[in-house]
Amino acid sequence: MLWIVMLTPSASALPVPSQEPIDDSGKGVLRQAIKQLLDADRVNEAQDQVKAEVMVRGETAETLFLEAQILFKQKQFKDSIQRVQRSLTLEQRDPEAYKLLAFNAVTLNRMDIVEPALKAALQLSPTDFIIHFHLGLLYYTTNRFSMAESEFQTVTRLNPTYMKGYDLLGLAQEELQNDKVVIET
Repeated sequence: MLWIVMLTPSASALPVPSQEPIDDSGKGVLRQAIKQLLDADRVNEAQDQVKAEVMVRGETAETLFLEAQILFKQKQFKDSIQRVQRSLTLEQRDPEAYKLLAFNAVTLNRMDIVEPALKAALQLSPTDFIIHFHLGLLYYTTNRFSMAESEFQTVTRLNPTYMKGYDLLGLAQEELQNDKVVIET
């Protein structure tokens, strides 16, 4: 599936996000540290830092989210989904948590989760080109080419240097043109 290559429970179980994203200034430092450790394949160190945070503050939406990120890195997608859903029950205004939920769901082919999660993330972070890109991929892979075209146009407007956006925009437009030719014949 194209989307899984690009990406490297039920939708009704998703909490409804509020319209305001959370103020992540306090947690940004820990998130960044965990991201850097995971990017460097230092998973054990990331786990130790999250465990230390849990010991100090207890289980929070943030620690659950970070555990979900670690599980995603370890390709334990079902467990990651469970953690991120628990995180979202505690804090519903985190667009990154909704994105992580969607990315996990893609790898498990749980399309019933993907679209609601991406739309929830988009409500909280409408200028995040990555969300628009993955919505475009979803629409493209489900043959909703005009919706895909719109999302990829948004991607190229928000981040003109993101070449994958242009590539997929071209593919969506090609499919729309093919559909037009078929309709005309």
